[in-house]
Amino acid sequence: MSALLLVAAAACAATAVVGGGGAGSGGGGGGEGSLHAAISTLGTVCVSCAFAGGYVLSAEVLPTDVRATGLALCSQVARIGGFLSPLLLLAGDRSPHVPYAVWG
Repeated sequence: MSALLLVAAAACAATAVVGGGGAGSGGGGGGEGSLHAAISTLGTVCVSCAFAGGYVLSAEVLPTDVRATGLALCSQVARIGGFLSPLLLLAGDRSPHVPYAVWG
């Protein structure tokens, strides 16, 4: 799971270095946009796998008497992060590299 999160962090940092590549970037060739999309997809897949693995790992590690509370706490923290992360996109209005640098 740590390896997945490290790959996702590296993909986030690489996306900040590669730059935009979206519809509004005005890039000519399209190669940069394809690289940006591939790196973003790799990061998203790694984060999704780590998120799913977190449930399995916490269910295996936690003792039976606190398993439900521990799973609920893990889920709550993950949901709070999911709730706050779109707010970081507002910082991307000033500089498109800021969200990727913070997430990475």
